[in-house]
Amino acid sequence: MSDSRRRSSAVILPPFAIFEDEDLSTQMLRVEEDDDMYSTGLATPLKALLMLRSLRGELYPSTEQQMFQGDDDCPKLSDDPARRLDWCIAQFAELVQNAQASETTYEEQLKQIADRDHVDEDVVEWVTSTYTESRRESTASSFEFRASSPTPRAKSKLRSSQSAPSAGSDASSLSMQSLAQMIPEEFSPAPGEPPVFEAGADATTCLENALSWSFDVFRLQTITEDRPLVAICHYVAEQWDLYESLGLDVNTCLRFFTKLEDGYGRFPTPIYHNNLHGADVVQATFHLLSDERIHPIFSKLHLFSALVAAAGHDVGHPGYNNQFLMATNDSLALLYNDHSVLENHHCALTFKALREPGCDILATFNTDQKLNFRSEVVNMILNTDMAKHFHNVAEVRSFVEKRMAMVGKNNVVNLDSLSIKDISVILYTAIHCADLSAQTRTWDISQRWAERILSEFFSQGDREKELKLPVGPLNDRTKVKPAKAQIGFLDFIVIPLWEAWGMLLGNTDTEFMQNLVVNRDRYKQAQDKEPDEVQGKERAKKNMMMLAKRARGVARTMTMLKAMRSSVSASSDGEPSLRKSSLLAAASKARAADAAESTEKTKE
Repeated sequence: MSDSRRRSSAVILPPFAIFEDEDLSTQMLRVEEDDDMYSTGLATPLKALLMLRSLRGELYPSTEQQMFQGDDDCPKLSDDPARRLDWCIAQFAELVQNAQASETTYEEQLKQIADRDHVDEDVVEWVTSTYTESRRESTASSFEFRASSPTPRAKSKLRSSQSAPSAGSDASSLSMQSLAQMIPEEFSPAPGEPPVFEAGADATTCLENALSWSFDVFRLQTITEDRPLVAICHYVAEQWDLYESLGLDVNTCLRFFTKLEDGYGRFPTPIYHNNLHGADVVQATFHLLSDERIHPIFSKLHLFSALVAAAGHDVGHPGYNNQFLMATNDSLALLYNDHSVLENHHCALTFKALREPGCDILATFNTDQKLNFRSEVVNMILNTDMAKHFHNVAEVRSFVEKRMAMVGKNNVVNLDSLSIKDISVILYTAIHCADLSAQTRTWDISQRWAERILSEFFSQGDREKELKLPVGPLNDRTKVKPAKAQIGFLDFIVIPLWEAWGMLLGNTDTEFMQNLVVNRDRYKQAQDKEPDEVQGKERAKKNMMMLAKRARGVARTMTMLKAMRSSVSASSDGEPSLRKSSLLAAASKARAADAAESTEKTKE
């Protein structure tokens, strides 16, 4: 097993237990000698934590340390210094523990998925290269450095003739204006004030079912004449009473959502990450945040931020992933320094749409509202970066476990007195869940999404072959087994995320979890019918043997015909005896070839 798949041997140290069993020097030595801990970047924080505890003991040797929980109230400045220091140590310890938990979650889940027989190597490789930041960076660095090779949707018709900087150019010489010019026009909403969208009677009837998890967004696309995003956004804003509560102008919001939808591609360019996917994520977000168990904790501004983040989370998506953009030295990868390239781009286009004529949806907001809105939207969109997946799952699980401990009952989460950070975690988890909701739908809908995402992967794989780049693990249409790939994706990515969301709701037997179980079973049945690789090789071997046998038969026939032609040409007087002897010789050669083939077959 490669290093990237090897489970870390680092000992996960509870925040206070690390100080109790060994003296400081022994603990320091353990941290310094643990290579795996250094690889995760935890060695220095742990050493600092150990040092703080040591200093605390030296400064206040006669005072027993107080054990704070991370979310306990901050002591007052007038409190005892030892108490204040204990609280600071507790906060630091919680940060270290969360970092450890995130890495452990990734390593343990990776090992579990790698050890399962039904998950192939390609799935594991794809997950490690896509769903973790460090693995993604190492994958990108392994690609050969190339000049920019724009994708079909990302061909750089820039707003000026200025080209993107080369790898060796001086980045500091770029002005803010020139950086803005690096954003391709094809990703940007069309200029001018868009018309105000009006939903017809059929669309209104269809949207009445928008709160249902079985909602058919494909039908909405047809009814609205390919305007599903504007239609669902307008409906959600009305249902959440955002227009009146926040003083929003309805027509301005409709123009803004139209701009966003114009920024998305249309099927089949790209195949999956188009305006229909954006509408699907908005509908899923509407369902998740409308749940009666969590809806009361959100303000109207929270809900409006979530709506805009869901609507714009993939605007301008080219149908190629971050790894491809980095590998081809795309202008967007240069602009965002290989960090959350597409997610930063989606954020930029979302807020760029606000500046278009007639689209300033924040015109009635005060400064604080604008800042809070922007902070939440950016946070939600950036956390759809799949490289942050395992960290985010670990964070929401940690939040849920702490809140359950406050109640003292399993499946009961205390959602009282939430901090700003707590609410942010719930919001970006909801958007991330909505983004990965396709396989939690009913089978007929989930199948359509599965076909589209695999087709988009294969399209990228075809382009990678054209550019002679390493083909992504799930991008080779000649090798990928769809059912087996889907099972690995569900087991490793989707199910753990949705289990965490179910824990937050205090109910793991939700409709989306039931659909996941049913869909996985269907994929398992399909996987059993997929040709096994070993059986495929055996069939190929038999086919090759059959072709070889036919070739030998053709060769024997040609030998006989040649002998016959030779006998005819050599016998100018046409003596029958000579022709007969030649034919007998040819027949003798054929019998010898048959005997040789029979012997070879016996040996096999």
